[in-house]
Amino acid sequence: MNDQELVEAYHSNTNKDEIFMTVLNRHQGLLMSIVNKVRQNNTDYLIDRDDLYQEALIGLDMALNTYRQINKARFSTYAYHVIKNRVMAKAKEMSRIYGYEPVSYDRMEDKDRFLTEDKNERERIDKEVLNRYMKKLSLEDRTILKLYLLEYSYKEISVMTKTDLKRIDNRLFRIKKGLQSFIRDEIRL
Repeated sequence: MNDQELVEAYHSNTNKDEIFMTVLNRHQGLLMSIVNKVRQNNTDYLIDRDDLYQEALIGLDMALNTYRQINKARFSTYAYHVIKNRVMAKAKEMSRIYGYEPVSYDRMEDKDRFLTEDKNERERIDKEVLNRYMKKLSLEDRTILKLYLLEYSYKEISVMTKTDLKRIDNRLFRIKKGLQSFIRDEIRL
């Protein structure tokens, strides 16, 4: 059975546990990849691998329950995003418990972008850089980024701005890429 057939069988309530285990076995590498990447880049934050793996399992279950073919995305692509978001949310929650800030999944390679020792100074610099970058954005992009920074989901942003969900996804991808480039340029100065 391919993924689509497994999801359809899962939705028809036929032996959900067996289907879940089949999907889990098929996508075990995906779950571990996400868990390891998040944990590897958050080593200072005492995040337990088992906790993250448990969240990945919950994410896989959520993906199975919410996936619909009308999304026109393959199940594995959809599951990847659901699992990644769930694991990152747990990492963020755990970091709050221990009093640290998690490393963003999107900018793990740039986690040492400022070498300033004082956390308040780093935050001030981050805000200044972000504000300078936001001034360069169009009104639409600025609005989308502000909502994203307020931790609204892509779907919520889409509803609030009356913009197609795919356009929100594309805009945020371009905004993040532009911000990474802007930060690299700022560091070189």
